[in-house]
Amino acid sequence: MSDYELAQIILGSGMLLVTGAAVGVAYCQLKAANKQLEGIATASKQTARANQISNVMAVIQLESSIAEARYHYTEALARFATLGDTPDPKALDFAKAIKAAAEEQYLNTVDRLCTCIIRRQVDEEVYRRDYRKLICTDLVKDFKEYLGVGTRYPNIVAVQQAWDNDKSAVDPTIKPPE
Repeated sequence: MSDYELAQIILGSGMLLVTGAAVGVAYCQLKAANKQLEGIATASKQTARANQISNVMAVIQLESSIAEARYHYTEALARFATLGDTPDPKALDFAKAIKAAAEEQYLNTVDRLCTCIIRRQVDEEVYRRDYRKLICTDLVKDFKEYLGVGTRYPNIVAVQQAWDNDKSAVDPTIKPPE
């Protein structure tokens, strides 16, 4: 064997060792990257779960607000019933003011729910089952004068019209949550 061949063997062996070391380093780096990705995936799942819990809490708060607003509206109607046939003008004005405030609070709260439906912040099908009668029948009957052209509650009208026609009320330009 010549010196040239011996040098080629030594050089080839050295390159094989360097390549092996590079493969070992790359393997360790890939293993570390895989652990990081697993950590990111776990954190992502935890964040998604926290978002679900947050959404549930927001929905509970919204439903509680609707119930409370409905209660105050019912109280305002009851106040009118206790005024009698010839009420004191001041008591009548006071009862009217309370009723107007209760109506506005109630309609604002339901409009907020309708906004959440349109923006896909809540599951439309669940709310359609639970609130269709309220939005499509009760509000139209009780608050017709507030829900016409130029209404301050356009989201109620949008959901009501969509659900009356058995269509979805969600905005198609908004992507569903993942």
